[in-house]
Amino acid sequence: MKISVRLGEAQFEKSTKLTLNLSEVQICQGRFIIVQCGDQKFQSSTEKTSTPQFSDCFSINIVPSQRPMILFEYYETFVVKSSVYKAFVIIETNHLSYNKDVSQWIEFSNGGRLFVTLRLCN
Repeated sequence: MKISVRLGEAQFEKSTKLTLNLSEVQICQGRFIIVQCGDQKFQSSTEKTSTPQFSDCFSINIVPSQRPMILFEYYETFVVKSSVYKAFVIIETNHLSYNKDVSQWIEFSNGGRLFVTLRLCN
């Protein structure tokens, strides 16, 4: 069995990171999501707006008797640092019905939101 994960619209704060030297400002260059379930890990495309429209879709293989949790991590990219971890959210999958889409907003630990669609399928 598989769980299909489709990423959609996201809403994040516009972020600016101030360094110790206040004359230097690091502007976020892009945002991406990492989706992980067990040892399976997927990375979305990198979007360059504060309200990205992701269109990535991943298939997670699962054991039929198990309903694992899925970890979503939010990262931002900067010119100086390649990527910076920002927030996470974990969702359970025991509410999924076979061959039925479940679409929902998930909220990250920093208040950002991501629209996802999950589907349990063969």
